[in-house]
Amino acid sequence: MSESTDNYLKHLFALSQHNQAGISTSALAQKLDTRAASVTGMLKKLHRDGLVLHTRYKGTVLTARGRRIAAAIVRRHRIWECFLADYLGFGWDKVHDMAEKLEHVQSEELIDRLDQLLGFPTVDPHGDPIPGKDGKLPAASGQLALSETRPGDRVIIRGARSESPDFLQHLSSIGATPGVALWVKQVLPFDRSVVVRIKNNLHTLSAVAAAALVVSKNRMP
Repeated sequence: MSESTDNYLKHLFALSQHNQAGISTSALAQKLDTRAASVTGMLKKLHRDGLVLHTRYKGTVLTARGRRIAAAIVRRHRIWECFLADYLGFGWDKVHDMAEKLEHVQSEELIDRLDQLLGFPTVDPHGDPIPGKDGKLPAASGQLALSETRPGDRVIIRGARSESPDFLQHLSSIGATPGVALWVKQVLPFDRSVVVRIKNNLHTLSAVAAAALVVSKNRMP
């Protein structure tokens, strides 16, 4: 399959994690940063190929075959991200773009060996779950957005729901990276910004940032 097909399937898989109904053309176009007309044309092709079910006005869902292929692509991408971060020392703001290229290397043996080398991780550096070889996602363990916490909560950062390098670099600059504990000190009523303490420093995260930062009240696995 082409890299373009891989990208469509991968993004449909990611969007379906938070939306069990059909994925809208506009949501997919936004994710791919392209025109809705281009997305419609590609979805019709994927429908003909038996990879998706595309119904006008009802959205798009992956077929069983399409989901199996998409899960394998996502698995390769997220394992490469772990390798780039854990073994080559790249920051979580850089690994996504690199893994975009490496995910198209279709060697199951290579991915299996990387998976073993990494100790069979269940999440990537952004906190996104890594599908198993069977295509199933590991169960999320008490994850929630920082915006869903309350003052007084102590939470562990699990990841981010954004791959924006600027956003991830900002989080890194204040020490808000996966595995770090933070304390919720205050939620500002006028704009829902969240004041947190990381180690001995106070930081204010906007409502948008707080909604994109994934945390857990449990320890990292």
